Amino acid sequence: HVAEREELFSVEKDGKILICDRDFRVLNILEGESFVSTPNNSVLLSGLEIKNENVSIGDFLEIGQASMKNMFSAFVRNNRSFSEVVGKFEKMQLSTYVEDVTNESFDALTLSTFEGREFVIKNPDFALANKIALMYAAESALFSQNVDGNGNILGAEGQPILLSKNEKGQYFSPSDEQKEQERFPLTFQLLQNCQIVIDNLTLSEFVERTESDICFYLQEKV
Repeated sequence: HVAEREELFSVEKDGKILICDRDFRVLNILEGESFVSTPNNSVLLSGLEIKNENVSIGDFLEIGQASMKNMFSAFVRNNRSFSEVVGKFEKMQLSTYVEDVTNESFDALTLSTFEGREFVIKNPDFALANKIALMYAAESALFSQNVDGNGNILGAEGQPILLSKNEKGQYFSPSDEQKEQERFPLTFQLLQNCQIVIDNLTLSEFVERTESDICFYLQEKV
């Protein structure tokens, strides 16, 4: 069986664009050219830690974020084909964040689509396939709903979906204790100004967790 390596990621290093496959093997190098991601070519990936000093075509990149080696496999586990991934995502950006409970630093991956939607997968080293599944489920639940005459997104029962906002700019379903004035309806305008964040429910070493211990919420775009 012979399979051709396909161009999945485009990574910048030393002013050059490295075109890589899912295993981060370098298939091509663009010098002195600006790269524009389209639905028919590779996804622009920034923030990748590359440990190789010199890179040639055919080399495998030694990368710092180990989760990226499993990224495409996690999409495949969610029945997403190669063309669906490159056709949907315009760019991906790696960064770090400090978790509130443990005060530890973790990776985060921001995925931007050609439709202008943004997703953030926090701590992709944990439950990556499940987080990608939740990402698609959240997108479907939020963007495929009906709206009323006021532009409010309606839930399964035909009523506006209500949210509350915390001091970090995060939107959640309101608790029973919250006052009426602290609740407001979800609209597509609000949705377009937010990222869909896929996060862990708990990172405490004293609480046992499974790969289903994840959640999503809306976060105002910076």
